[in-house]
Amino acid sequence: LCAGIKAVGLASKDLHYRAKGEAFYSEHLLADLGWKVERLTDDFIEVYYLGDKGWEPPLMGAIYCMANAWLVENQGTPSDEGTTTEYWARRLLRICEDLVANIEVAKDVLTKKAGTQAVLDEISKEVLQVVGLLKRNLK
Repeated sequence: LCAGIKAVGLASKDLHYRAKGEAFYSEHLLADLGWKVERLTDDFIEVYYLGDKGWEPPLMGAIYCMANAWLVENQGTPSDEGTTTEYWARRLLRICEDLVANIEVAKDVLTKKAGTQAVLDEISKEVLQVVGLLKRNLK
């Protein structure tokens, strides 16, 4: 789950730095919303892992490695590849949709810790906002 959240942030930065043309400003701001999701990784780790003597939080290096694997998995087909911002926006959309699905599964499994449900709801809300905006912009 942490890797998925990080992957959204990293994919958002890919879109952020590649925004061009007439929609530059709106795509640039949209990508910033995805980066806001990435910052929620810290909230999730603190609520779920910290204070529990039996569980160690994952190492950030491991989270980034798994996030990178998630990004590679969502590269798209060769016909989708290119330098257009639409390609990068569609990639971010796929990653966000995967994360939302994973959050729904995690809600059923990770409800034993106080506050976990609230953090997962917050992450889901932020990701769904990005999904909605991406779908509206991509048509």
